[in-house]
Amino acid sequence: MIEEKNYPPDSAPMEAEYSDADVENSPIKSLEDEELKRIEEGKRDGYVEWIKRSDKMFIPSTKVKVTKKVPAGLFSIRWAENIGYYLFKEDYRYDEILVLPTEDVNKVVAQIQDFWTKGDKFKEYGLAHKRGILLYGAAGNGKSSLINQIITNLIEKQDGIVLTIKSGGDLKSFASFMPEYFKVIEPERPVVTIIEDLDGLLEYNSENETLLLNILDGLEQMEKMVYIGTTNYPEKLKARILQRPSRFDIRLEIKSPTPDVRKFYFEKKLKPHDIKSVIHPKGHDIDEWVKESEGFTMAHLREMIVSIVVLGNSLEETIDRLRELAIIPHSTKFGKDSGSVGYKKSTSSGALYIGGGQG
Repeated sequence: MIEEKNYPPDSAPMEAEYSDADVENSPIKSLEDEELKRIEEGKRDGYVEWIKRSDKMFIPSTKVKVTKKVPAGLFSIRWAENIGYYLFKEDYRYDEILVLPTEDVNKVVAQIQDFWTKGDKFKEYGLAHKRGILLYGAAGNGKSSLINQIITNLIEKQDGIVLTIKSGGDLKSFASFMPEYFKVIEPERPVVTIIEDLDGLLEYNSENETLLLNILDGLEQMEKMVYIGTTNYPEKLKARILQRPSRFDIRLEIKSPTPDVRKFYFEKKLKPHDIKSVIHPKGHDIDEWVKESEGFTMAHLREMIVSIVVLGNSLEETIDRLRELAIIPHSTKFGKDSGSVGYKKSTSSGALYIGGGQG
């Protein structure tokens, strides 16, 4: 017999925080509209079988394809009226994965790879097979790069799935969907959950904090789970998040790239023909790029390549513009600054520089 779930008013799935725009833009929305329209018009030729909800309840259904497991990939948990919770596979786009020579980062990647093989040992000690990792550091320093390494390994080598939590609504959906549905259907499936910008998710919201703590504490005892939290402002997190093993067991600062890392990045990313035709003719080399990029994040290094190699701007213009980005504009200084972020007056013509100039 198939168990029928009846949700009380205070715990119904429709309480997940989705805006009208979320529902309207949902890929399932058009399918819903088509189905409702067919029913309204009396076009019943689409019904071919029954859904058996109990020994006495049979619901007309269109032909569906049933699968015992979802494909490996990146997913979001969504909800739609008359359907309930469902998984939607997201496009997984990322720059070419580059394993940087950073010992701490690569150690974490290796630990996660090893973690998936330790299920029997966790079970032997009566422990939930889960792990929590907190990544913190300045924006653009490479948290996303590390996460991409973990995601790629999970999808390609572990046949796992990745979920993202970006809002309170996502958090509530996860808390309901994962233990009640996904882990019932696929209890042994490896899952990595990315919880982005923890400080913003938890600040001034005790409900989100309580729900997250319950998830991290493993009250539902879900197996083969890795939780990765990210923040640019760790000081905004409470001690029970920052300092409690079994919630976030590993805490790792993603630091600004060292000279060795910057050189490695440029050497791997720059094409040999561009080094010869774009960089050398202007009297520069990679060592100069490394020197000029002191204090830059990984995002800055990427922009250097885009600005100089792709758009044809000079090294000097690009470095000046990127350093200007550290200056925060203020309304009291409108019209008083000699230049503004990303825009610079040319000393020769007075024209505004926006990018794409000649080197």
